[in-house]
Amino acid sequence: MDPARPHRTVLLSCLARCHEFRIGLHPSGADRLAPRRVGRLRQVEILAEQALHPHYRLNPERFNRKKNTAPGDATLKRRLTICGIAAVLLLGLAPGADAQYDPRARLQPQGLGVSPTFEGWYPNPDGTYTLSFGYFNKNTDEVVTIPVGESNSVSPGPTDQGQPTYFDARRGYGIFTVVVPADFGPDDRVTWTLERNGERYSIPGGLLDSYQTANLHAPAIDMYPPVLVMRDGGPEVRGAAGDWTETAVRVGEPLELTVDAWDEHGHEVSVWFYKYRGPGAVAFAADEVDLELGHRTATTTATFDTPGEYVVYVRTGQTERGVREAGLEQCCWSNGYVTVTVTQ
Repeated sequence: MDPARPHRTVLLSCLARCHEFRIGLHPSGADRLAPRRVGRLRQVEILAEQALHPHYRLNPERFNRKKNTAPGDATLKRRLTICGIAAVLLLGLAPGADAQYDPRARLQPQGLGVSPTFEGWYPNPDGTYTLSFGYFNKNTDEVVTIPVGESNSVSPGPTDQGQPTYFDARRGYGIFTVVVPADFGPDDRVTWTLERNGERYSIPGGLLDSYQTANLHAPAIDMYPPVLVMRDGGPEVRGAAGDWTETAVRVGEPLELTVDAWDEHGHEVSVWFYKYRGPGAVAFAADEVDLELGHRTATTTATFDTPGEYVVYVRTGQTERGVREAGLEQCCWSNGYVTVTVTQ
């Protein structure tokens, strides 16, 4: 048994507890928390995520393969202590205040639901606003599928607004966005609802002051999202509001996926490929492509085992940084999506 596994479990429990407080799932009544404390909860979430691994990305099991720097038992003990102290100081949680609640009960290998998360918003040059959403799959092992419909919907507007239907275990950050008009008011909301196994979560997103992010520049570390180009002649995308393209292939035939990605400020970038939607399995020849400086093209193949409509999610970010290392700013990565029609 991995000697660090118990500490990872407790860190994941800390993360789950902070997240549930923030989105109002905790039985002690998180809806009474002041806005300042909500912001502090987000800070502790980040601390727990970074404590798990310095290169914690969309899937925390995907460590940086180049550096092979998964933290050992002693390192995790130190990080766990820091996280615990921070949780008590920032949240004001006394050990006896909630003795009936065991945060580990909110994590198990399978059978639990998936909660949407509202990551934040940022203004666009044309006066509109972009709202960014992610998710928290409370299963430590199980990948969950929730088709678009009553159990996976965005409102107001069309039920389908580009949200995922395939949820890797644990946390997915800033994986899709909704653009709202310039007259979207401070009290208006866009709500993403997910239901599974009797657990139903509806998480609203809006123009809340404490959730304004700097997706296109992280001043604290002076980083910017890489450029992502999804197709020949396509737009240069920067940030979470990704470009969509489409293609077709037959069952069992490898589909070549080629994108260009680069950092305008001299950092190496990596490109990751994930299943985002679809009725069957998707096998990637490589789900991560690391690009050295001077190289821009990332290529892999995807093979589909069942006919239907799929979406492949493409993400690029700096090779040496995790998704949340820029803190509350939700920077720096860029998204892209490929709709694939698979026929027999």
